[in-house]
Amino acid sequence: MSEPSAGSWQGNNLRPALRFSSASFLPPIRNNEPLLDSDIKAITNALNNASTARDQCRGRVVALRAALVEAEQDLVQVENYIRVHKAAMTPIRRLPTEVLTQVFQHSFTSDGDGYAFQLTSFHGSPWGISHVCRRWRDIIIGCPALWSSFYICFPPTLRTRPAY
Repeated sequence: MSEPSAGSWQGNNLRPALRFSSASFLPPIRNNEPLLDSDIKAITNALNNASTARDQCRGRVVALRAALVEAEQDLVQVENYIRVHKAAMTPIRRLPTEVLTQVFQHSFTSDGDGYAFQLTSFHGSPWGISHVCRRWRDIIIGCPALWSSFYICFPPTLRTRPAY
């Protein structure tokens, strides 16, 4: 009678050839007859083989989980690399400074004398655009037309004069 065994490793060594099924039960297990010493020895040997196979499977699971974590970290690095290098090729990076200056000037309201923006507002002011990247910051700071006029919006409580 052949015993169940862990078998040999197959293919790419990810899965051993396991042979454990209900058909591999030894005949004394299938009935309630008293076990002979030879049956006990055979069952003990089969259990040892099964325990070894279980330990091998657990070891493979641990190794595969570690490999999965490492592969996921590699994937994140590769995706970041792709993202950064694709961003470097965007068309707006190829625009000359003069063109970007014109775009920035058109993004603010012109009051005829200059570009007006609310001094206390981050959005809708040169400060917002200047935080995109160093180049844009240098362009914004270096464009006097954007800084020639601005207005300060006072809260409603400060807009009214107190009655004396």
